[in-house]
Amino acid sequence: MRTADKKAADADDRILENAEHLARHARTVELILKGKPVEWNAAPAPAEEPAAPLTVVRT
Repeated sequence: MRTADKKAADADDRILENAEHLARHARTVELILKGKPVEWNAAPAPAEEPAAPLTVVRT
C-alpha cells in the first residue's frame, strides 16, 4: 500500500470517528433542549487517544 493511500485512509478513519463523537454530543444537546432527562452517570467511554489534527493531503 502506498504511503499516500494509507494516510488518506487514516484521515478518513479520524473523520468518521470525530463525526461519531459529534453525533453523540448533538444527541445529548437535543435531549437537554427538549427538556428530557440525560443520563450523566452512564459508563464512561473508553479512553481514546486524542485525534490528530487534520492535514490537507493534495493528490
